[in-house]
Amino acid sequence: IDSFLYDPDIPADNSFAERLIRSIGVQRHNSLFSYSDEGATCRMIANSIAKTAQLNKADPWYYFLYLLREIPKYQERKVDPEEYMPKMMPWSDEYRSFETREKKTMLSEDTLGIRSEEEPILGRDGEWIRTDKAANPEPAA
Repeated sequence: IDSFLYDPDIPADNSFAERLIRSIGVQRHNSLFSYSDEGATCRMIANSIAKTAQLNKADPWYYFLYLLREIPKYQERKVDPEEYMPKMMPWSDEYRSFETREKKTMLSEDTLGIRSEEEPILGRDGEWIRTDKAANPEPAA
């Protein structure tokens, strides 16, 4: 307990670890509204995956997208999970290149149809539009 007195590299408090797990406590409280034990378990698994991605400096949204796209490909071919799971980790080179590629694809001017520096917004019909068009929408027919 008193090892921090003898080693200057050991912090005297545990605030860093407590801040990391605070979201888990909040998530556990919110799990009361999952309607079932299975729902709460799934929520905690998803939270664990997202937190692992964050701690490895990966964007959780892109990481879930990567997992949902890539794992079924291996499962269709009946590949042993021990072979492909290292590629599924948020620190893998495969994932890093996927995230970089997806961010460029999703934010490119050609994808969004933007030709100016203005910030795009999502319109009612699900299409990306420029803010100048959002301020002055075309009248509906």
